[in-house]
Amino acid sequence: MTLNIELGASASALVDRLADRLRQPQADPFAPDWVVVSTVGHRHWLTEELGVRLAPTGSTEGIVTNVRFLFPNEFNLFAVGAQRPADSPWDVSQLTWTILGLLDDGVVSAPGFSGATRPVTLARRIAELFDRYSVHRPEMLEAWRDGHATDPDLPLADEHRWQVSMWRAVRDRLGPAPAEAYLAARREARWTEAAESLAVAVRGLERHQDALAGQTSLLGEVVGATRDIATLERALDSNLAALSATGRFEETLATLAAAVQLLAARTSTADHRTVDLQAARRVGKAA
Repeated sequence: MTLNIELGASASALVDRLADRLRQPQADPFAPDWVVVSTVGHRHWLTEELGVRLAPTGSTEGIVTNVRFLFPNEFNLFAVGAQRPADSPWDVSQLTWTILGLLDDGVVSAPGFSGATRPVTLARRIAELFDRYSVHRPEMLEAWRDGHATDPDLPLADEHRWQVSMWRAVRDRLGPAPAEAYLAARREARWTEAAESLAVAVRGLERHQDALAGQTSLLGEVVGATRDIATLERALDSNLAALSATGRFEETLATLAAAVQLLAARTSTADHRTVDLQAARRVGKAA
């Protein structure tokens, strides 16, 4: 699924761009287009405007089909793989009646409800407020669930504390809220992403460790060879003068040849050339 984000100075300009997008057929003719709307009224208005723009030539009436309109809360859940059921009790239309019932029963209170001439309207406003919180401030609702009257980290103002009691009463009656499912799914996705990144890093470290082990081994051989060469030089320096003084050149060459062969067994071809040059220098001294 491709996510298109369009910005515009007016809703009419955005409708024109959306209509142009919907005119383009998808690879799968049965796959719906997804459009996020803010309110039910926005969805109705957008449907009518698209019907006009997508109508056949010469007509001002069209039908918008195979387009799924999502509210932000629904889209958030869909994006993290935690879709809300169509008959969710947390839908604004149903949440309104739950809140109204709690207010009528006196379980909770809200400013302006006592003596209100339109209590259903007030309950719906509270339901819409909670729905917006679920979209834009899910961490705050999570804090309310855990008994913290914060916004989200600072203490909540006294005139807003009734919202905490109201929301917790609603949650006690309806169960976990969509904001909780969204946060849980988002954290799970982040943990999965972090685990995958960690696995890639570990594999990289393992490859680096293997390469480092090879380099360490090679370095050890070089150091060992260097140590042997130094030992050979010290031995030759201490014995060469005595051997040469007695005229035992053949014994001197035999000793040197044996040392060179010993080094040749532990060093590379390039090291052999170095040792041979050193041996030649020693032979020249002995001669």
